[in-house]
Parts: sequence; structure tokens; C-alpha cells
Amino acid sequence: MDKIMGFMESAVAGAAKMALAKKGRLAFRRHKDAHDFVTDADLAVEKYVVGRIRGEFPSHSVYSEEMGGLEGKSKGDLWILDPIDGTNNYSFGLPLWGVSLAYAKNGIVQAGAIAIPELGLAFCARKGKGAYCNGRKIRVSKRSKLSDCLVLFESRLARSADRKRIRALFDVSRKAFGIRVLGVAVFNFGFVALGSADISIMSGLKVVDFAAGALIVEEAGGKVTDLSGGKWNLGTADFAVSNGRVHRQILEIKGGK
Repeated sequence: MDKIMGFMESAVAGAAKMALAKKGRLAFRRHKDAHDFVTDADLAVEKYVVGRIRGEFPSHSVYSEEMGGLEGKSKGDLWILDPIDGTNNYSFGLPLWGVSLAYAKNGIVQAGAIAIPELGLAFCARKGKGAYCNGRKIRVSKRSKLSDCLVLFESRLARSADRKRIRALFDVSRKAFGIRVLGVAVFNFGFVALGSADISIMSGLKVVDFAAGALIVEEAGGKVTDLSGGKWNLGTADFAVSNGRVHRQILEIKGGK
């Protein structure tokens, strides 16, 4: 695992540097769907990281945001990459974006790393070994009153067809201190892990969005579940993330009228 962690941190740092260099001089930006872009930077960063994985771990499988599933020789070893999480922010010139890479063994995430280049933040975690930001061990917040808590929402909630769920999630915001919608999952996970925010509620995520971040929050002492309180896995899409002290309060809130 030491080899994997060292490789992961190096690959993410290199990817972050490449993406930062390309920002502001994109060759193209095209719609993937009505609400999402893909840029030449996404594809270049993806090619760089996947190439490094193939060179260092040729038998491992890779799943990446733009390429989708790539068949590898190993069913047990899986790398999960989001070359630029927050591409929409990135392509509009906002600093709220990052690079995310995770390694899973037999379906369980064992290590994860996230870089947020424009804020100079580098997160990493190894299962059972704690979470770190810029080499410093981090912990979630200690706030235990929902009214004192800052909630981060994932913007895809606004596109959800489940009106009852939307009402329930906004009911959380009315009982909390305040809400922020940053539009990028790596920020939500990272800031909960740092203790800068206390709660994040996200819906419609893909595995590339959460694989590294969910582990980082847990290793920082937080709690990550689906919206029913069940254990998350690589197929989970809807998340409740917290410092653990207010998790039950979140799950107990019902939708408004």
C-alpha cells in the first residue's frame, strides 16, 4: 500500500499541475448534456493519469469519468479517476474544481487522494490510517447542534425528479445555520473532512465523484451513508455526509409540506 499511496499522490499532483496550466486556454468546451461540459483539459488529464497507472500497474483495471469502464486483467484492483471534478466551474473560470483518484480492492476503497490546485490543498487518506491535508492530519468538526452547522448541497439536487427528497433536504437547510452550493463533490467531502463544514447532502453522484472523498471523510472521523443511513458502496448515488455528531438528526428530518 505504501507504493500505491506514493504513486497516487504523485499522479494527482501531476494531474493538478497539468489542469492548472491548461485553464484559461482551452482548445474546446462542449456539452456532454444540457448541464455538463467536457473540455480538452479533462481528456488530457485523464490520458496522463491512466497512462501512468497502465505503466506502473499494468494488470489493474481503471474506471474514469470520460472514458468510462476500461477492462483490465484484474477483477480485484480498480482505480477510480475523475480528471477534473467541477468541469463546469473550471471551464467558466471559477477556482472550485479538483482532481480525484481512488484505489479499491475487491470493491472496497483502500486509498484516495484529491487535489484542489487553486486553493493549494492536497488531501489523502488510507483506510485505517487517517486523513491528511498538505501533510497535516485532519479531523471533522465537533459541532453537535444542527442550528450551528454549515450544510453543503450538491447542485444536482435542483434537477432531481424526487420532490419529496428535495423538500426533506431543504428542510435540513432551514434547521441548520446556513447552506452553500459549490457545484463540486470534492469540495463538499474535503471541507467536511477539514471541519470547515459540518454536513453535505448530495444526490445523483457517480463513483468517480465520491470514491476518494468518502474515504477521506471517514478517515477524518466523519460519517458517510446513503440517505437512508445505510452503508455506502461503489454503487451508491445519494449521500449524507457529516461530522458524525449530527448525522442522526439529518436522517430523521422529513420533507416539508
